Amino acid sequence: MNRDIRIWSLVSIVWLIVRSDDVLAQATVDELVKKFEAANHTLEVVLDFDAVFRERGIDDIEPLRFHESDTIAIRAAWESVRRSVPEEGFDERRAIEADVMQRFLGFLEGRIRSPLPSWWETAWMQMSARERDGWLFDDPQIYGEGPHGAKIPEGFEISESADFYLVRSGERTCRVALKLNRFRHQGLKTHAIPATFTGDRLLIGFCDYLAQGFKLYCIDWRTSKVVWSVDAWAGNSIIFGSGPAIGSHSVEIVVERGRVFLFGMDLVRAYVECFSLQDGARDFKFSTRL
Repeated sequence: MNRDIRIWSLVSIVWLIVRSDDVLAQATVDELVKKFEAANHTLEVVLDFDAVFRERGIDDIEPLRFHESDTIAIRAAWESVRRSVPEEGFDERRAIEADVMQRFLGFLEGRIRSPLPSWWETAWMQMSARERDGWLFDDPQIYGEGPHGAKIPEGFEISESADFYLVRSGERTCRVALKLNRFRHQGLKTHAIPATFTGDRLLIGFCDYLAQGFKLYCIDWRTSKVVWSVDAWAGNSIIFGSGPAIGSHSVEIVVERGRVFLFGMDLVRAYVECFSLQDGARDFKFSTRL
């Protein structure tokens, strides 16, 4: 196991032991979720938030499925899936029980009021684990190929010139400044470029190989001007860190009822988060791995 992972895991365990009683006694769920939904949350905030669910009995968690916050409700529903895997784990990699997973995905789809992408839902149904919180996903292979081998959505063409990307889908075309891609600016490889057109806007991001934070841009595709941008969380793991065995970040942007959803995953986590189409304000976020 990677040394950094061991260190973060040890820190996580110690913190949960020391903080859990204090968190449940003194901090309300509402206060914690506000801190957790902030873009710049810390390790302390993540561990406090997660302790609300890890340290309660399932009967105490059940009412939180009806909480007004989607972040809270989805995390509460997820706890049933977590606990379907024994604490002692398995001798070998096993699939999660189909009925447990179907109940969770049905709850998620109804709660967020948006259809789940078929590839994303299929990957969940094929998810497996060898231990609790040791989730494993297969690479869905859903993309076409763009500049320098970057994965791009089907139905899109993305080419690169000296100063901009030319993004085309159907009859709509938009120029996107190369400087918006921080990975290219830093001399790093861009693994995926999720994008979708909706009305007069193009939503686009530039992603690393790992499921970690990236910038999501909303651009007026007729003028190429940025309407808003936001730091997408993308399930970025604070507790468990990153290691060489994870990667292959895949993400799809879905626009539904004035909201922008990011459905994504890599080989060890899946996530969904949501923003307002109007101004990029975050609505909720969820990941299988904190």
